Amino acid sequence: MNAPVTSVDSYRLQDHSALQAQLTVAQIMTRREAFICALDGQSIEEAFQDVPDVYDVIPVLEGDDPRDINAEVIGTIDRREVRPAQMRQKVLSQMNEYSGNGIVETMPLLDFASAGRVDDLTLVTTGKGPQVSGLVTIYDLQRLPVRIALFAALTDLEEDIACLLHRTAPEPSEWAGLVQDPTGKIAAEIQSGLQRASNRDDLGSPILTLSFGVKLALLEGVKRHGRLRDFSIPTLQDIRIVRNNIAHGIPFENINVIPKAARDLRDLHSLVRKIIERNT
Repeated sequence: MNAPVTSVDSYRLQDHSALQAQLTVAQIMTRREAFICALDGQSIEEAFQDVPDVYDVIPVLEGDDPRDINAEVIGTIDRREVRPAQMRQKVLSQMNEYSGNGIVETMPLLDFASAGRVDDLTLVTTGKGPQVSGLVTIYDLQRLPVRIALFAALTDLEEDIACLLHRTAPEPSEWAGLVQDPTGKIAAEIQSGLQRASNRDDLGSPILTLSFGVKLALLEGVKRHGRLRDFSIPTLQDIRIVRNNIAHGIPFENINVIPKAARDLRDLHSLVRKIIERNT
């Protein structure tokens, strides 16, 4: 039976690194046997004849059988890069060659999400050679394992922000005065959290009752009031949006924002941890 949380530090004892290690590109990639492929000797028109419109880029195989899972992947073809007059040319003439430097399937999903905008199609290898084992696109960031990886990272960040606030703004009576709150909404949330804390004896600190958004607002307030010198907070808006989308089961509205949000998350967490370590 797990012991109750009796302090902010004990709340931070949860280690999600083992979970993150299990969340890899292999869990979201399209596996080799499910590829829709073109052949290098086909015409571009023929290669895309039965390919649904949603697929603009497909792998190109060497050989004469597009379903041969052992055939070498030699490149990709993007029909958006092909002019109408070129559609009868051979695939090989307009192909983007594959160098064998695909990402490995053991790459953690948090790294994949943070890597920046991935190509429309990125080939995946086992890491034991150039043999292609799968493919991913930026749209695979919508998949559940990615959302789990991001939510675990957000939870780790929230735990450490709570710890930092517990040390830099330990008095709950000052919290409402730290935040920019023209509508009074944040102050009402703080008061509600304090009321919940007064009714429980297992939370260790009232800071643990506050929502993620209120903790971020307090973090900004603590910085604004000069308590976090030499500490530059990255933009928090994308982090807020991604966290709310995941928490409410909403698909990411703009998938291209996710890599930046993941990088901002990592940058913020790294800074928060440095300050905690510096003040320990």
